[in-house]
Amino acid sequence: VWQMLQENPNQKILISSQSHLAVDNALERLYKKNLIRPLRIAARTGNAIEPEGRLYFQEVIEDWAKASVDSKEERENKKNAVVAWLDRVVETIETQEQFDAIQAKWRKQIQAPNPDIKEMMKDIYLQNVNVVAATCLECGQKDFKNRYAGEGFDCVIVDEASKATPPEMLVPLVLAKKVVIIGDHKQLPPMIEERKIEEVLREIGEEELADDMEALKTLQFEKLFLDASDSVKVTLNTQYRMHDHIMQVINAFYQDEGGLQCGIKEEMDKPDFSLRGSRWHGLSAHPLIGPDDHVIWVEVNSPEIAHNPSFSNDGEVEAVRKVLAYLQKADGYAEYLKACKKEEDQEIGLVSFYGKQVQKLQDLVQDFQEQGLKMRLRTVDKFQGMERNIMIVSTVRSDTQITAKGDGDAGNGAHPAKPPRKNSDIGFAKDFRRVNVAFSRARRLLIIVGNESHFAKHNALYKDIKAIIGRYGSRIDVTQL
Repeated sequence: VWQMLQENPNQKILISSQSHLAVDNALERLYKKNLIRPLRIAARTGNAIEPEGRLYFQEVIEDWAKASVDSKEERENKKNAVVAWLDRVVETIETQEQFDAIQAKWRKQIQAPNPDIKEMMKDIYLQNVNVVAATCLECGQKDFKNRYAGEGFDCVIVDEASKATPPEMLVPLVLAKKVVIIGDHKQLPPMIEERKIEEVLREIGEEELADDMEALKTLQFEKLFLDASDSVKVTLNTQYRMHDHIMQVINAFYQDEGGLQCGIKEEMDKPDFSLRGSRWHGLSAHPLIGPDDHVIWVEVNSPEIAHNPSFSNDGEVEAVRKVLAYLQKADGYAEYLKACKKEEDQEIGLVSFYGKQVQKLQDLVQDFQEQGLKMRLRTVDKFQGMERNIMIVSTVRSDTQITAKGDGDAGNGAHPAKPPRKNSDIGFAKDFRRVNVAFSRARRLLIIVGNESHFAKHNALYKDIKAIIGRYGSRIDVTQL
């Protein structure tokens, strides 16, 4: 986006994706960038929208502009695109001694504008928007084209395209003069409500398609990428997110593409949080973690609990509690937090493959949040597109299984309805793309909690990962904590 607008600031660009989160993540990278004036479009400004996206809402900008100076409404909406633009203007004002007095007045008016100036700056900004950001489906709303697209966008960028179904992807593409589609078909496909789609297909007479739902699960992005001419596609295989040791773990998923390369090797181990390429965390809490550990597998052999239709694992919940306690008291943790300027950098990410396990982890997370620990808990599917310095993954599945009496009974003191039995299923992890997403969210530290032998025994790819962790990471049994 920035390169295109440097070439021609008058271009009009649309950033789109299947999810609100992906759109907001893209906008977060554009904050206070020169030449870029974004506007975020969505039907609502509720919980679905991240703070990074909310500041670009027209409603937020207008509420700030009409609010009286130093009022509650002004303070609530002060973080907005126009204020960010004005801050950037102030930062670029050259200091010239002969103009000190008038420049001081100009800075004051920009940094604490009166209502007339706010209204004027708001109008100037909205008249000169050059980046529009919206989900794929929002681009199909009946007034979107008239209000924002006009004769079409000079370029439409679809991010996280592997998550979009074919109809979703088509909606923004029809507004484009030029298209850039970005995604990774080694990560999660679209979420499809199979039964509903099957019913609709049968209603319209598409019996053959209804009988073969697998055809709809094949990624449209993957088809496009594999079928496209080499002249219009490229694989970006140098990653700048994670420490090399974490990258080596997920490299097992990319061997067909020649593997990933680490773009931060020169700086990644330097104990300096100010370096952009440093992935040093500086944490030490024996016996769990040392400053040089970046991948840790905490072995837990407790049985999984079968609910209907989800799974949980009480032993892993307790293991996560121990891990968080170690992190909280680790030497260097206070310094690490102080160096994290953004709240999301301070957050510990916690994910699991199963909604029932996430429910059980919720009480634990609340306990630690009350103690001041910042955390973000999600299922793996809802964490795609996000990243955190420290990630904990609860895998849940194990080689023994007990069945809960009723949905939600296990974990509330209920006895299992059936005795433990042997289990050979790895569940959602059969889809390596889900494991890839889970393991690739971490920048500095990845901690995996689960039954490693169970996963390695039932899948050759995970057997390779077990060997890689043995080479680049460390293992510890939960009984040692």
